Amino acid sequence: MKHLHLATAVASLVAAAAWAIPLARPALTASDDLSTADRDLLVQVRLLGLLTHPAGLTARDRAAGEQIRRTGETLAIEHANLDSLTRATAVQVGVPLPATPTAEDRGFLRELAATPADRFDQILVGRLRAAYERAFPMIAAARASTRNTAVRAFATTADAYVARHLDYLDSTGLASHPAAATADAADRAFLARLSQIVLWQQLAGILAQQRATRADIRQAGDLITDEARELNRTVRSAVERLHLPLPDRPSAEQQQALTDLETARGADFDQTFVNQLRTADGALLFAGAQTRTGTRNIVIRELAAAANSTVLRHMAYLEASGLVRYEELPAPPHAAGLTTTGLHRDDGIHPAVIWLMLAVTVVVAALTGTALTGTGLAGAGLTGDGPAGRRPVRGRPVDTTHRASTRSPSREVIRHELPNTHPTPMVLERTSTSGERQPGRIRPSAQLPGNPGTW
Repeated sequence: MKHLHLATAVASLVAAAAWAIPLARPALTASDDLSTADRDLLVQVRLLGLLTHPAGLTARDRAAGEQIRRTGETLAIEHANLDSLTRATAVQVGVPLPATPTAEDRGFLRELAATPADRFDQILVGRLRAAYERAFPMIAAARASTRNTAVRAFATTADAYVARHLDYLDSTGLASHPAAATADAADRAFLARLSQIVLWQQLAGILAQQRATRADIRQAGDLITDEARELNRTVRSAVERLHLPLPDRPSAEQQQALTDLETARGADFDQTFVNQLRTADGALLFAGAQTRTGTRNIVIRELAAAANSTVLRHMAYLEASGLVRYEELPAPPHAAGLTTTGLHRDDGIHPAVIWLMLAVTVVVAALTGTALTGTGLAGAGLTGDGPAGRRPVRGRPVDTTHRASTRSPSREVIRHELPNTHPTPMVLERTSTSGERQPGRIRPSAQLPGNPGTW
């Protein structure tokens, strides 16, 4: 009998391990193309919402200034919508999300609730601005490099939300960094880089209009040429305001890329054009996000924001061709301090640990000859062998999205319609960098039906 219990224990341990090992990482529903950066993106945006939503509601009720009260309420509402999309995307790709803010953020929220009114507005804006400053480059890096379609759509939407929220916070004039009248070395480097890229893209777009074999590539070249020319005007306006020199030609590397395009023929031209521009746009998106959050100069900040919008549109044009080789895109740049994946989280025990604990329990029971009845599992009401008429209690699946409470700090339940977010096929319309819509050209639609979500 003792040998039987030992055999049962070994079999149980093997079976439990077979269940636990796959659970040591989230299961993907569609493919195995999810990267660490993709997972970190979803976790980071979730944590950003777990901080911003309650902080925004507290600001609505306690801020000294009317603008801060309005900003706080708007941030809370929009983060409720973004969180609905975050949780839906996490379910789709199998990424577990935290249920509560980090210990640091929980401490800040407690301090914020007790902060005197005369200091509240400055502390709120400074803390949230720092959180967005960390998150925005991470979103750009994931958008530039991800191979996962769902994450790509999510990153596009998250970029729009966070860019808008940065505008809200910066418009208060209370950001912790003081404004600078001149551009620093990083600002000047970004300005020169952007200037050379838009010059290069204009020339590459003209070549695409002349030599591409596919109509959609020719049309993408037309759009990219027009929008790069318009962005170049914005660059030159910034240069005039800042009294800075500007490169008058593409870099040597970009000139070589143009030479490669000139020698390419047929389908090879189409592929080379898409490869070159999509790789460059991904790198520029990340550099622009870093500049947007890090610069102290308002002219450079506005330029980086305009570049962000233009680059996202260009990436959508190129991706619509179906020629982007995502597996060949550069790995995402390292954003220090933003890695959040791993078994250690603040939101509870990882499923793998639960299965291993169950395995140990079964082994101990088998080795000691304890039957799983009486005072064991049945006595606890976990089997059908308890009192007469008791139905088996079935285990409920773990909600890996960690749905947070709908009770806000002000004891309100916020429910809002999820905004339309995912990329759609192109529609015949062009959007200028100033936001004006013009008929007759294609652009990616920013609207799709969404689902209502509750925080």
